[in-house]
Amino acid sequence: MSTTALSSAKNARSPGSNAAVSPGSRLASLREGASTGVAKDEAESDALGGLAGGDAEGLAAGAMSGLAETATEAAADELGDAAAEDQANFFSGKLVEVIPQCNEIEGERDLNGELLGEEAPRTDEGDVNNVGCSSAAESLPQEEQEETEEQIIIRLQKELREFEAYEKEMQPNLNMYEDIIELRREAEQLEDDRKRALLQIDLGDISSYYDGDVEREVEELEAAVENSYLQACWTKERQRYIARNETDLPEWWRVNVKDLSSRLKDARASFDSSNRVAQDLYRAHEVKVNATTDSRDKAKAEIFNGMKAEIEATKGERERLRQLQKDQLFHLRRGTHVKDQLLTTTKERDIREARVADMESKLVQQRYALNNEMKELNGDIEGLKRLLTDQKHASRETLETLKKQHVAVDSSRGELSEAREKYERENSELMLLKHDLQTVLHYIRVRAREADK
Repeated sequence: MSTTALSSAKNARSPGSNAAVSPGSRLASLREGASTGVAKDEAESDALGGLAGGDAEGLAAGAMSGLAETATEAAADELGDAAAEDQANFFSGKLVEVIPQCNEIEGERDLNGELLGEEAPRTDEGDVNNVGCSSAAESLPQEEQEETEEQIIIRLQKELREFEAYEKEMQPNLNMYEDIIELRREAEQLEDDRKRALLQIDLGDISSYYDGDVEREVEELEAAVENSYLQACWTKERQRYIARNETDLPEWWRVNVKDLSSRLKDARASFDSSNRVAQDLYRAHEVKVNATTDSRDKAKAEIFNGMKAEIEATKGERERLRQLQKDQLFHLRRGTHVKDQLLTTTKERDIREARVADMESKLVQQRYALNNEMKELNGDIEGLKRLLTDQKHASRETLETLKKQHVAVDSSRGELSEAREKYERENSELMLLKHDLQTVLHYIRVRAREADK
């Protein structure tokens, strides 16, 4: 509570002043002191907000500084969402680049296995020589394929390290967002305490001021407020403004007690709305951060597992190709390598016809399987169409029922609103009566104490 409010309370309880003042004037004095104290508190908070931000418009009202802080935190949340979205886009782009390359490697490995499997089963010496010749001819493409796979693995490891470095860079931002959320919760708790104190002042609950211990505590608090850092900052800023502009503070900096309640009501409404928006943004931000963290961990685990599986799958093939290369280099140095066997035109034609027939049989099987799958899909489509029609009819009936209920609720809502307004008017009248009774009770207590003295 400010110094002005405390001074007004002390003046209200002094015996000399109470002897010549009626209960109505005493109540007006108490309200004026409380309103002036609240206004001064808002002016001091405005001055502190102006010193922290350096913006002249931030000193217009205490509620405006709260709105500016809320807007800043909302912008920070949007930055955090953008950072999380960039991180997810970065990682999804990497997966899009990696998956086609892995599929291409598997396709080439399967094709090489089929080609080797066709020429492998030979029994006579000529066939064995043919196998050696074909192995020598295919050694260089297999070596190039092995080098390509190793380069892909190295590139994937490099991209993984880049992603981990990017994750470390984003960690401080996440920590900062957590600190902002914690500070926001503390600010909400302080705002609840402030509202509770203002409510006590509005209800006239100041009976504790007539106690001796409270009086000494009030004097100590007044001295502390006069010597506070906030008061010094306000005085310093005012002197600086007067020295710079050679005029006193502008009119909109000064507190106007006449329309203080209406301005406080508007400021509280604006603060509550911005507070709700900020809470929604914080909740959405936390949900997105959790989802991004989970997807990142899952994707990292999938990449690690895929890399391990790929390395294990290509380990035997790499060893076989290295051994084959060593054997062929050894035979080339000795001159004992197998010469190419010349095939006749008829033999080459027979080989090509056999390959074409095998490919035709595979294509016919694929066509038969695709036709069966297409028939099943057509049946599913017909069933879904019938289900959609039934759902449309059911939803139309449900909509008509809900419309009827809505009309009935609208008709009863008017009666409820009228009854509520009536009860609210009665409640406000009772609150005013209670307030007047409390004031009269305080006045009677003071007069009784004066009579005892």
